[in-house]
Amino acid sequence: MNRIRILASVTILIFMVLGIISILAVLKYYIPFPSAISPDWALAIVNGIATSVLVIVTALQMLEARKLRLESVRPNLSLEPTEFNLGGGFIMVKLVNGGVVARDIEIDVNYRGKQDLLCTSSLANSQRVTILMGNFPTEGGLAKIIVRYGDLYGKRHTENLSIDFDSINNAQRRVVSVTSPAEVIANQIEDLKREVSNVEKRIH
Repeated sequence: MNRIRILASVTILIFMVLGIISILAVLKYYIPFPSAISPDWALAIVNGIATSVLVIVTALQMLEARKLRLESVRPNLSLEPTEFNLGGGFIMVKLVNGGVVARDIEIDVNYRGKQDLLCTSSLANSQRVTILMGNFPTEGGLAKIIVRYGDLYGKRHTENLSIDFDSINNAQRRVVSVTSPAEVIANQIEDLKREVSNVEKRIH
């Protein structure tokens, strides 16, 4: 959305500058200017304004491009409940990375008055690590996780993540299971095995 707004602003500014230049061009050739301001000076002023606007617009585009470039190399960390049971609960909370690799990761887990300090050297795309185990969300409480890590440029970042189990229990929500990419592939392999087995049975 930010990129679309910038492009729209750039387009409007360009049309405004072109409109001013067109008006002054008409004035230059069809309407005599006062002796104090010559048409050439007026056009020079407009050209200066147009150049300044284009410089500003270019600078904004460069800043936006830099922001997008930095975002593209930043990991995307989130919390993932796993190991679900039939009652709609789960026993594990994992930290999963949905972006590029994160390096030198420090994880502070705070839950029910206890703190667990964890670390790992790296976490690539779709990789996950177990950070919390228990009987969730039945145990209740608020799990707060602080993650500090480095991106591909070596810049350090801090993410504050949390899960409010009390809120889930009070609203009587049932936590739905999440299927990881590895589980999707495993299910597809199992389906193919069943199909091959059925074909073999029909052949024999």
